[in-house]
Amino acid sequence: MSTHAPLDPPRRILVPVDFESGAEEVLGTATRWAPLFEASLVVLHVWEPPRMLSGDTFYTVPGFDAASLAQVALAEAERHMDRLVTRWKTPGVSMKVRLENGRIFDTVLTVAEEEDADLILLGSHGRRGLSRFILGSVAHAVLSRSTRPVLTIPVG
Repeated sequence: MSTHAPLDPPRRILVPVDFESGAEEVLGTATRWAPLFEASLVVLHVWEPPRMLSGDTFYTVPGFDAASLAQVALAEAERHMDRLVTRWKTPGVSMKVRLENGRIFDTVLTVAEEEDADLILLGSHGRRGLSRFILGSVAHAVLSRSTRPVLTIPVG
């Protein structure tokens, strides 16, 4: 649980990114705001394994398993994260990077607890109707389940 009252300035801001165009907007906003609060940033990317494939599916392909898929995905995520963090590295702003796998909104909430984040700053594509039903809404899930303040930035 965060040690700060809800109206205290955030000292640790969790910034989940997905490497789509909105990641630049969200991390750019976070790096501009962090000095105002003397806050550090935790930049998080979560790779969510495909739900339509079972673990058995991966084992039917010779030499390929679910673990190797996660390793490939996280290696690719590390490359994207390095580029993103290098672009937005700001003097005086501490930036910690975390790459995780799991259900995105659950992992965001878990990392917020582990890192004792005072604020979760995330992008929202503002999908509505059928696209939201099909794709789900990470922002909505985080907003409705978080015990910490959440601020969404419209992106895209």
